Amino acid sequence: MIKISVIIPVFNVDKYLKQCLDSVLTQTLKEIEVICVDDSSEDDSYGILLEYQKKYENIVVLQQRNQGAGPARNYGISKAVGKYLCFMDPDDYYARNCVLEKLYLAAEENHASICGGNILLRSAYGDKKELDRWFSYNQSVEFKDFGYFYHFQRYLFASDLITQNNIRFPPYRRFQDPPFLLRAMICAQRFYALKEIIYIHRVDYKEVNFTFKTALDILCGIRDCYEMAQKYNLYIMYESELKNILYENLKAFYQYAVKDQKAIWNLIDQIYAIQYDWMGEGAEAFKDIKHLETYIAQQKEAKEKMLSACSAAQQIVIYGAGKAGRCFLKNWGKKCSNIIGFAVSEMTDNVDYIEGYEVRKITEYSRNALIIVAVSGQYAGAVMRNLDRLQFKNVHYVEYTAYDLLEEE
Repeated sequence: MIKISVIIPVFNVDKYLKQCLDSVLTQTLKEIEVICVDDSSEDDSYGILLEYQKKYENIVVLQQRNQGAGPARNYGISKAVGKYLCFMDPDDYYARNCVLEKLYLAAEENHASICGGNILLRSAYGDKKELDRWFSYNQSVEFKDFGYFYHFQRYLFASDLITQNNIRFPPYRRFQDPPFLLRAMICAQRFYALKEIIYIHRVDYKEVNFTFKTALDILCGIRDCYEMAQKYNLYIMYESELKNILYENLKAFYQYAVKDQKAIWNLIDQIYAIQYDWMGEGAEAFKDIKHLETYIAQQKEAKEKMLSACSAAQQIVIYGAGKAGRCFLKNWGKKCSNIIGFAVSEMTDNVDYIEGYEVRKITEYSRNALIIVAVSGQYAGAVMRNLDRLQFKNVHYVEYTAYDLLEEE
């Protein structure tokens, strides 16, 4: 009996594909099949798949015309015979060779139709970062109390759950996995979580080109998630993930929105209407094009004030060792020559230096330093309150969207 079908969509990843396949094929759980769907790769990816197929009997290699990862995964689902399904991206890998066995045993012992573990993000800079939604101990989790619909790769799904509910990935080039995971979680209602690190997800190694079609797909995926969340009244998910999601993805579509592209605004209006109907509020910047232009102008003004403060500061500390902090350093580091380091609330084992700058606890820096708060909006309030409690007086915060949108030319 095939216990797990591992489905891998493949497109132009010959640099990382062997590490991915090796991490799957060396798993201690041997009753697995590995379904690789090549999405018309133009590099040596398909050749690598054929090479591995000759060496391993449990690899199935399929091809399709280029349609994207979602349709490739759906093709794999249609061919899978395992009791459980899991999904691997071809540039990622499993943390240890026992993780599939642990997931399988936990799902069986706890009668769970979805079972998952922890995921680490590995950046192109070599460091690894824990996700905020970290499982510290083994537990059964009610999804309505969890509400996080990203990183489906760290979960194992019962095949019956997927097939009987006709759960598939939508045909979007981007943001196709959150609607899939959200629908699966809604159908399952609960999942079993392991404290194990399951999956290593590679990030920050390639540039993303947000085309008009990509922008539409992202907004379609956001709308789909809003519709499901409203239907099942997933309030915690709204507060933690959906409330600011348009701001967080603004870089993908703002260039088209400010040009008043009707297809873009049609989707924004749908999302705004759901939010207002459900929660009695809407993201103010997305009420119409005039409000969006006002928001962009405010962010530009805030950016200029921040850079002016940086030019006068003798010591600059970037508070935030994540994407926003790196984005600030990349875009405006040359204008802020007196940067002395990065700050975090608590030190972890993952990051000691960023681009040669030391990462230290915020309490170790002088209260006279200029603190640039570079975190996403959901954490900004807590960070600002902490800085006030620690009596830092020279603090400058610009919304994360400005770091992403208004980069130096």
